[in-house]
Amino acid sequence: MIKVQEYASFYNFQIRKEKVKRDKNNNIRKGTIVCSRAGIARQKDENINSRDRQSQRCDCPFLIRASLNSQTGVWHILAMKLDHNHEMVNPEHKKFLHNESRILRIVLKFIIMPVVAYQQLDLSLNKNTKD
Repeated sequence: MIKVQEYASFYNFQIRKEKVKRDKNNNIRKGTIVCSRAGIARQKDENINSRDRQSQRCDCPFLIRASLNSQTGVWHILAMKLDHNHEMVNPEHKKFLHNESRILRIVLKFIIMPVVAYQQLDLSLNKNTKD
């Protein structure tokens, strides 16, 4: 999976697991990885309030299907289609892809600390107003 993610990152697209079969120990033994734009969007329920935007799905044919040989521990590729029917993401916009967006731990601390401080301040202010 990691090598396929690296491949997708290099060519500016995202992947997702479509089908996975696991053994009795919950280890993946067979799986299919597809482009995140594979398949066709489901029809939305009219009654649910949701963002009004189009689906990115365009039935992209990219897929890699592999199976793990339990005796050797080696993955065997069963099927592979490397073609896409859509444009790849612009390299300048690559940082916005879900697979690419990782917040550094040090940056995350600066985001979380003010939120926690605000929550603690809000709690202490609420205690003072109740008395």
